[in-house]
Amino acid sequence: MVRIYLTLCALGTVSLLALIFGPTLVNIATVCWRDDDYSHGLILPFAALYILWTKKEIIQRRWQANRNTPPSRLDLFSGVIGGLLLLGGLFFVVMLRAGGLETGFGDWFAFFPTIAGIALLALRWNIAVIVVPQLLLNYMAKPIPDTLVPKLFNPFQTFAASVSAKVLNLLDVPVYTIGNVIEIPGMKLLVEEACSGMRSLMALMTVAVIVLSLISFPWWIRFGVFLLAIGLAIILNIFRVAATGVLAYFYDKDAATGFFHTFSGMVVFIVGLVILYSVANLLADRFGKEER
Repeated sequence: MVRIYLTLCALGTVSLLALIFGPTLVNIATVCWRDDDYSHGLILPFAALYILWTKKEIIQRRWQANRNTPPSRLDLFSGVIGGLLLLGGLFFVVMLRAGGLETGFGDWFAFFPTIAGIALLALRWNIAVIVVPQLLLNYMAKPIPDTLVPKLFNPFQTFAASVSAKVLNLLDVPVYTIGNVIEIPGMKLLVEEACSGMRSLMALMTVAVIVLSLISFPWWIRFGVFLLAIGLAIILNIFRVAATGVLAYFYDKDAATGFFHTFSGMVVFIVGLVILYSVANLLADRFGKEER
């Protein structure tokens, strides 16, 4: 009887979430499919499931232990927090609807405290602390509202152009910059949104979150790896823009818009991924700790 009741509650909860957030989730999936800047979002649900699979033995041990112990104060506190998150997420959605506001990113933002609240209410703390971060990982599929994208892109574009120009000067390439435009003899290099480093930044930040979910680090190591992801994205992208300028000046100006331009973006991500993963493994060997 209890199993039937729990099954009905689970089905009712999933149906309610699908009714409220279904269109938004479909819209975000469509954005990730069509927009290269967010294409990494398509693998996040599978990455979250894989991480949970790697931790299944820990979850099973804690589940068995919980069956023989009463709820602790921490469990009760997490339940209260879960209830507040659930009510807060749903209240935010209601306010969006009542105000007639655009609900695309608003619903996406509200979805995560809502499901985190449900998980905290349904699970004991020692299991929820494993499950909830993997649910929240999916937020990285599109963490920035469309209205903020231009404001964030512009500084990155100007910064990438400015530093790349200084690097080109050091390599004896005559260069002049105006905003996000790099002028070299015979052509102009426009550092557009796709070249600003935001794509690499979003992807490497997501990789950092996944790596940190797979390996248990002290908090200061987690913070350092996350900062490393940001630094790698910026440095490697500057190298990419500068290399494009060098090839365009000394070899062929078509290199700035041809195969090298597209291929170099892939190389930047792969190199950043290898460096990030290698550093994380080295730190894990020295500072990693086993979960129980």
